Amino acid sequence: MAGRGPGTSKVRNTTTQRGARKAIYEGFMYVFHREKKDGTGWRCDQRGKCLGRMTVLPNDTVLDEKPHSHPPDWGSCTAQETVQAIKRAAETSRATTVAVVQSKIARVSDKTAMKLPKFRNLKKMVRRVKRRDLPPEPKELMDLEEIPRQFRTTLKGDRWLLHFDPEEDQRVIIFTTDKHLRLLARATYWVMDGTFKVAPHIICQVYAIHAAINGKWVPLVVVLMERKTRRAYDDVFEILKTETRRRVRRELAPEKVSTDYEQSAIQAVRAAFPDAEVAGCLFHFGQAQWRRLQEAGLAVAYREEQNEAMRTDFIALAFVPLDDVEDAFDALSEAAVLILRPIFQHVEETYLRGRLRARRGARVRRRGPPLFPPHLWNCYERTVEGLPRTTNPCEAWHRRLLSLIGKHHPSFFVFLGQLREEVGEIDILITRAEGGFSPSKRKTSLEQKEIRIQRIVDRYEEYKEDEDVLTYLRAIGHNLSGFF
Repeated sequence: MAGRGPGTSKVRNTTTQRGARKAIYEGFMYVFHREKKDGTGWRCDQRGKCLGRMTVLPNDTVLDEKPHSHPPDWGSCTAQETVQAIKRAAETSRATTVAVVQSKIARVSDKTAMKLPKFRNLKKMVRRVKRRDLPPEPKELMDLEEIPRQFRTTLKGDRWLLHFDPEEDQRVIIFTTDKHLRLLARATYWVMDGTFKVAPHIICQVYAIHAAINGKWVPLVVVLMERKTRRAYDDVFEILKTETRRRVRRELAPEKVSTDYEQSAIQAVRAAFPDAEVAGCLFHFGQAQWRRLQEAGLAVAYREEQNEAMRTDFIALAFVPLDDVEDAFDALSEAAVLILRPIFQHVEETYLRGRLRARRGARVRRRGPPLFPPHLWNCYERTVEGLPRTTNPCEAWHRRLLSLIGKHHPSFFVFLGQLREEVGEIDILITRAEGGFSPSKRKTSLEQKEIRIQRIVDRYEEYKEDEDVLTYLRAIGHNLSGFF
């Protein structure tokens, strides 16, 4: 084969694991040897075992070659190219580690598959590539003295890091842009919620504040919290108020705030925004009742069809006008089967009238305030006004973030990198919403359920006049079945 003359096949260039130059040609792999007058010299990668050589012209065609002492190995060559393709994808792709690997190996031949590294090693390689340009990972938040420069601005160069003080006792890291602060100040209704699953291991939770832009809910503020204390939430809202005045000369004054039932967050919202109406999440309300059933050992009993209907009837109390909730609860309690009475007592004490307490020297016991009073979990007015009854906009975004990152509790800087890229997509959503694009349509089944609930709520006064509120609750409850 020596002196065979210029070839017609192109040489394909690649690299070794350490980044050295490598070439592939007709089933053989070569490593760089030396530069020659008439081209680049390459030798077989099986050094010491094979004397195969070739000279390659600048246009990647072969000028001459010396024979190999072994047959070609197309599987290994293609596997080498596949590994390099995975590396290149890892450098630019936003996909998860698993998705990057799978996208490149999905169509390889059996011979190539046999020559590829193990799947777990390919994933490790992708993670190394993704982490290559990141700072050293802090073991604790107190080890972080500053946020690296690349994470202080968005990919477009806009100021993004709002607040981080390493000297604080309860550290919070707040990310938002000036434009997002203006939109937050303009919004009258906020939806807030936190998540633990996607939080990096050195923080307690990722907390997001969403607002609607022409009907499209988007996260405008993201907070990384070291602790979930009242003081930490107080700090977050005071910083937001102060920085909004300083940066965009606006006041934060939401009229309504929807959140979960975490007392620290609720109390902090009320202190920071005393004129705002705080509303609880209907989904969390239903979930709390189900957990109470499990704690009381009544989950099995509640799975029976009649009792399950009673559970959703109770959750439907949230759709009764606030002034009528106690009467509706009393009617529902009288109709409940005996086994469920303890749950109704818990609901009455925790969510409606408060617990009876005996005061020293007093003959009559009086009720203290309920932990979660009706105005917190009632959603009748929100339904009438077409406002969200849950924190689902936040939770949907948390799920999206988790799917993009691909694992629970990612490393801190991997999380920041993904969040920084996500801000770019958020800005696109905002631009489209401001430009008049319609928000994404809900699933048909959910839309139909929403329409049915709205129709029933619109007829509440008819049910009340007929003294048939239990039928109203059952009608709403039918549409809540399977939701919690």
